[in-house]
Amino acid sequence: MATARHRLLLPALLMASWCAAGAAAANAATMLETSEQKIASAVRFEGVGCERPAEQIVVLPKQSKAITPESPLAGTKLYGAGTSEPIAIVKRVYYAPGIITWEVAGTGSSCVTPSTWQTGVVTLRATVTTVRRVLTRATVIARGDRICRAGFAKANPELKGIDSAPFAEQAERYRRMARELRAMNRRLGALQVPSERKTAFRSFRNRIDDLQLAIGEAASAASQRDRTGVSDARLRALTAVGDAVSAARRYGFRGACAA
Repeated sequence: MATARHRLLLPALLMASWCAAGAAAANAATMLETSEQKIASAVRFEGVGCERPAEQIVVLPKQSKAITPESPLAGTKLYGAGTSEPIAIVKRVYYAPGIITWEVAGTGSSCVTPSTWQTGVVTLRATVTTVRRVLTRATVIARGDRICRAGFAKANPELKGIDSAPFAEQAERYRRMARELRAMNRRLGALQVPSERKTAFRSFRNRIDDLQLAIGEAASAASQRDRTGVSDARLRALTAVGDAVSAARRYGFRGACAA
């Protein structure tokens, strides 16, 4: 039976083996996180005459709270492509749950003989404040380490004796390892990570993805009995392991994810 250390440390096992050969508690700590987001959408308004207004709708991010339209505001004159006189005017900007609407009506020459008009490109801009419940970074680290521990515990046994196994068996083992790492990465991605050091967490997940891709390439090479291809894929995997450990430690992991 593998020791606890061996169950936890896939990166260490990968390095040792390959270099030699050449869920969560329901009451987890959470917090409310507020962030500001800029919205921009390039559109054209089209209408007929001045009686029937034209509308453009922008869908807001989920959990949007405070909404501040920036441009164009009510009363702004709009022009057609190449025209020097306004052909429409913003009548109002209003919101409903999940959306913000700009309402525009024809003006000036558009009203003389009701006809179709079209503005030039108009960029609709607004600032929204979103509020979402996220895990604290300490909770992400605790949960992430449990996820890594479980994933590596399933992947580790595939390394034992893999170099002396027939190519067909190697290919199947590498495929199983890649599947376990993909599943582990999906579980990590489901964590509601706060903004604090989020880039490092994303980098860690990207490196785990690089690792499972390299292992998948080793499986493909082994299925073709390509010894050089397997060796090259192993080297890429080893690089991904080192990068993943570095990214995990930058985020704050010190357990299974950063071993």
